[in-house]
Amino acid sequence: MISVRGLTAKYRLGRDTVTALDGIDLHIEPGQVFVLLGPSGCGKTTLLRCLAGLERPTSGQIEIEGAPLSDAETGLFIPPEDRPLAMVFQSYAMWPHMTVFDNVAFPLKAGRRRVPPHEVSDRVTEVLTLLGIDHLADRSVTTLSGGQQQRVGLARALALRPRVLLMDEPLSNLDFRLQVELRGQLRTLMHDLDLTTVHVTHNQAEALEMGDRIAVMDAGHVVQIGDPESIYHRPVDEHVARFVGDMNLIPGSVARWSDGTAQVLTASGTFLAMTADDTALSEGSRCFLGIRPADLVVPAPESASPETCMTVEIVNRRFQGDRMVFGLKAGDTTLEVSTHHSVRLGIGSTIQIQIPPDSAIAVIPTPENRAHGVTTV
Repeated sequence: MISVRGLTAKYRLGRDTVTALDGIDLHIEPGQVFVLLGPSGCGKTTLLRCLAGLERPTSGQIEIEGAPLSDAETGLFIPPEDRPLAMVFQSYAMWPHMTVFDNVAFPLKAGRRRVPPHEVSDRVTEVLTLLGIDHLADRSVTTLSGGQQQRVGLARALALRPRVLLMDEPLSNLDFRLQVELRGQLRTLMHDLDLTTVHVTHNQAEALEMGDRIAVMDAGHVVQIGDPESIYHRPVDEHVARFVGDMNLIPGSVARWSDGTAQVLTASGTFLAMTADDTALSEGSRCFLGIRPADLVVPAPESASPETCMTVEIVNRRFQGDRMVFGLKAGDTTLEVSTHHSVRLGIGSTIQIQIPPDSAIAVIPTPENRAHGVTTV
């Protein structure tokens, strides 16, 4: 459906040339909700804008359904209005003097993809009904809530009947409860419409809940692509492990590695851990023993093998409603464990915790050479 090959984007910043995208390769299947996830400045919005035609790549190619949209080598560049896609922006971008109906209808009347007048009303009514805001058609957009305005922005994009929908942080301006509510609704809607969607966000929970596949980005590179469960449970490196959810990372080295498992030597003992499918480890190399706070077993059961246990001191606790989070210390390493809110452990006490091998993972450090290229001229 969408093919991106060798995409590089550079821009000038004073006397410097900054590489925002560095040789990106992507393939997005039809009907997928594909999420670009990463921190601010990682290049995810630049990539989305290159797909939309709002940025011109320095090198590389972009195709949709086999049709080239951008090819830096040949100079081909299809303008945004001629691309078979629509975009929902982070800002609602409403025309304040228009009604909801007129905001949605405007691109159908005045844009390059305008339709015959008799179709405009049918299309607008169709998408407003689909999104459950048809009763707001005659309201001024200035009287709507943030969630309602975001639905109007989505309706305006869907009315164009695009083959690809691009969404740039569409939920970030909404309050938390509404964000959670709309995540599931949007995912269901995209699947019901069988609409290929590229969704940009820095919100890990949003990405995990909405995405069929996720591309985690860092410093202009795509670090890992996979389904939400593999991204969460088997991060390929330290950046993904730290950015996607909370993970304890215990410094260590590889004592032995084979067949998808590794023995990780730490200051508190040697522990067995899984490895990501495409992680390259070697004996003696530096790594981290990674485990999610919810996967630690506290306290360790009496039946636990000593090789899976670690001695820690309870240094603090935080009540978070449905759970209790305890801060732990093992030598110079600090850890967190998430438990049921009813669990009580005394601060200052020393206990044994268990690190189940099927929940731990050997994580390689973030490569030192992964950074935005900056050239001063």
